Amino acid sequence: MKNLGNTTDPDYDDQPEIKNKRKGGVWLHLLLLDGSQMCKKVSSALKPGESEDTILVRCIGSKGCGQTWAMPWSKQHIVGHLVKCGFVDAQLRQHARDLLASQAIRPEIKLTDMKTSNQASHVIEEDASCSESEAGMVQMGKKGGKLTAFISKEKKQAKEKCDYHIMKFVVCSGIPPTVADSNKWKEVINVLHPFYQSPSSSTLSSTLIVNEAVKISLAIDKYLLSSCKLTITFDGGKI
Repeated sequence: MKNLGNTTDPDYDDQPEIKNKRKGGVWLHLLLLDGSQMCKKVSSALKPGESEDTILVRCIGSKGCGQTWAMPWSKQHIVGHLVKCGFVDAQLRQHARDLLASQAIRPEIKLTDMKTSNQASHVIEEDASCSESEAGMVQMGKKGGKLTAFISKEKKQAKEKCDYHIMKFVVCSGIPPTVADSNKWKEVINVLHPFYQSPSSSTLSSTLIVNEAVKISLAIDKYLLSSCKLTITFDGGKI
C-alpha cells in the first residue's frame, strides 16, 4: 500500500454526505461512506466542458489512484475498486473483499489437503450436491403454464443457481461475457427455460465474476494460512 498521509485530494472540494431520511428501503452501506467521498472538482482541475457544479463520488485514495464515479453511484463499482486499490487502508480493502465474497452465488468452497492432492485443481472444490427440492425447482408447473421454479418461495436460490452455472461456463470456457447479450444466446436460454432470464454481460463482468473471484481469493488465503513451509517467489515485475 502507498501511504498518502491523509485522504484529502486538492483537486476536489469534498461535499457533505446526503442524509438518509427514508423510513424504509435499502440504506447506504457503511463501507461506501468509509471508502468514498461526495465531491466537486475545484475550478483549477476542471477540463474543457466540465462544470464545477457537477457532483461526483471519489475514492478516498483518489489523490493516488485518481478514481471517481458519476452520480448516481454504484455500490458494486465502488466496492470492486476498493478491493484492488493500493491507496486505501488495508483493513478497508479487506472489508471490501469480505463484502463481495459474501455476495458471491457459488456453493460453499471446500478446501482439500494439498498433501493428498495430486493436482492443484483439486485444491478448491464445490459442493455440487442437489436436494430433491432444488431438483424440482427446474421443472415446469402445470397451472397456467407458469414456471414453478421462479414463483416459489425459493425462487431466488433457483435463479442464483442458474446464474452461477452460466457464469462458470462463460469463465471456464474462455467465452467473452458479451455473448450473454447476443440474440442467439437468448434464443438458446429461451428454449431451455422460457421463464428464466439469463444475466447480462454487465452483470457477469461487474458483479458475478468479480464476487466469485474475491470469494476464491479469500478461500486461497484461508488455505495458505493453514499451511506451513511455504515458498514465495517473485517474477521481477512491478508490484
